[in-house]
Parts: sequence; C-alpha cells; structure tokens
Amino acid sequence: MYINIKRRLDSDKAQALLVFSFLQFALAACLLCVPNSVLACTSCLCGDPTLTTLGTEKPYAGRVQLGWEAIYREEETGTGADLKTVEQLQHTLQASYWPTKKIGLSFVLPVYSTLKLATQNGANQEGSGTGDLEINTRYYQWQNRRYNAGFIAGMRLATGREQTTGTGELIDIDAQPAQGVYQVRLGLWYSRYQYPWSFHSSVMAYVALNEGFQGFEPGEQATFNGIGQYAMTKKLSVMLGVEARIGKKDAFYERLDDHSGGAIAYAVLGLVGQWGASGTWHIKAQVDAYNGLKGAHEEPFVIYTGLGYGF
Repeated sequence: MYINIKRRLDSDKAQALLVFSFLQFALAACLLCVPNSVLACTSCLCGDPTLTTLGTEKPYAGRVQLGWEAIYREEETGTGADLKTVEQLQHTLQASYWPTKKIGLSFVLPVYSTLKLATQNGANQEGSGTGDLEINTRYYQWQNRRYNAGFIAGMRLATGREQTTGTGELIDIDAQPAQGVYQVRLGLWYSRYQYPWSFHSSVMAYVALNEGFQGFEPGEQATFNGIGQYAMTKKLSVMLGVEARIGKKDAFYERLDDHSGGAIAYAVLGLVGQWGASGTWHIKAQVDAYNGLKGAHEEPFVIYTGLGYGF
C-alpha cells in the first residue's frame, strides 16, 4: 500500500517535526568543519574513499553499521466525496552486518510513524506507532576495488500492531503505521566506484504473501533506482538520479482499488557528508517527475534525512 497524501505543508505539527529533523542535520553538518586526523576509518579497511549511505558501501568481514532516518511524505487519492489526504512522518532505525565479505544482512524498523488522514466528510484520523520490520540479505557475486554487484533477497514481517482510536474503533488502513502484510522481495544491484564518482543501481520485485489489516493486499510491484554521486570534497558529495516504481492495483478483501497501481518516477537530488571518524549524514529529496499512477492518485514528493555510523 502506498499512503494517500496531499501537499499539506500548513500542518504546524508536521512542519515542526520536519524542522527538528533538519536542525539535527545542521548540527551534523557543522561537525564537517572540525578537523579529523582519520577520515572514514572503517572505509579504509576496504580501500573505499567514497562517501556512501547505508547499504551502498563496500563490505569487509565483521563490518557493522547503525543508522537513523526520518522520512516525510504526502499523498492524495480519490476525488470529490472520496478524496483522502494523508501526511506521514516516519522515524526508522537501521542496522547492517557483514558476517563475511560476500554476505551482508540488514534490518530496518520504523520505530515511530505518525500519519494524519483527512477526508472530505471531516472524519479525520491520526495513527501512530511502530511499523513492520524488514530484513534483507545482500550477496556480493562480483567484487573488486572498482565495482560490486550481486543479488538481494528480503522480507517484510508483520510485526506492527493494528491501531485503534480512543473509543476502540479501528483506524482507517491509510493511517495505520503497520499493514499486517508479509512481503518478499528479490532483486539485483550494482555499484561502481571511481573516485570522485560513484554509481549505485538496483532492480527489485515485491510480492505480498497474505491479506493484511482490514483485508488489505498490496499488488505486485517492481522498483528501479539509479543514483550517481560526485565527491566535491572528501567530506561532502552530491547525489543525483532517478527512482521509479511500477505495480498492479492493491486490493481490499479481493476487491481492486481503482486509485492504486500504475507507474511513477522521481527525480532525486541530495547530499551525503561525513561527521566524526566513521559517520555519515544524508539529506535527499524525491520530486515527482512522471505520474502514470492509476485513477486519481498523487505522490508529489518525499524527503529523507539520516545519520549513519560504521564500526
């Protein structure tokens, strides 16, 4: 399911939380001005001077990384009396570990999400809580100093609880922080490093295994991303690229949702920087460049901010 959102930046609470996330990044960015005697010491072990976000770095046996990311997005679906708008702010914790140089494991948990649902009849709702845990395995089939490539397999587990209102009524599925869906994913990925340039790309397929909360079953989907990075300095890189999704319609109790499915492509612009000896920060914006979604469905933008640290 893709949460239905509209541009509602006048929401004071959502803006305040978003500004708070950016202030954390401003503090991290200030750390770039502090001299460091060692640059990205964990990367030195694998000969990788390129700043990368979590999941795109070169591996070595025993490497551990921890990360936090805040995601803000808005969407809208439906028309007239059926119009729904939702705002989402999600805080996610990430961890990755390489037991060998060939295999990497990652864990992603949305530790707290807030979703505000507004409808035309005024039946507004707000859901908040923990989302569903995602586990991924990345296998390095081809590997050298210039490029890495291989396969990804993963699964989303239905670990989050279904939320209710203060009176015990179920919150609408569009405002639920978890979906109750088990979903598998398979894909290919490729990364190339030639300092000061790097390039990261992947193609993934997603398939749901069950009906989730309120009979929700997401349609099969595929995603593509191709992101290039240029290191302006050893502590700051700019990223530019495309991220896209195509998929079938979602269903509720086996009835198709006419305002779901189709294709969308985003233009991506962001920055990746270093803090401390082995830390990275990033800020990234996705802006709708092509909307081929079915029905009345808009997903205008997504904003990401995050911190990572390697050991």
